[in-house]
Parts: sequence; C-alpha cells; structure tokens
Amino acid sequence: LSPSPSALIFQLKQRAYAACTAVASAYADCCRGRTLSMAWACRDELKALSACLGQQLSRCWCLVSFCG
Repeated sequence: LSPSPSALIFQLKQRAYAACTAVASAYADCCRGRTLSMAWACRDELKALSACLGQQLSRCWCLVSFCG
C-alpha cells in the first residue's frame, strides 16, 4: 500500500527540515532573546533557511513526481 498524499507531504517536510537542521539552528540562535528586532536582525538567516527548505522540498518533490 502506498502512503496517502498528506502522509507523503508530511514525510517530505520532515526530510527537508532534517536536511536543514544547521541552518534552522542558526536562525533560532539569531532569534533567541529578540522580539520585534528579529525581523531585520535575522533577515539573512531567514533567507538562508527559506532557500535551504525550498531546495530540499523541490528536490524531494521532484523525486516523488519522477522528474529528470
């Protein structure tokens, strides 16, 4: 039996977050102790996290949909 689409998406997100642990940790460290200032103080870390997750999710999605 193949997993349901929602279960598959959940697994893909889990793998992407696991692959981006170091980048997510850097973002979390930057945000620690900040409130409003994190919006501009941690902008580079957020962009790096977004890029990492985007790359990982597109790679996983491509594998699932049989891209070349």
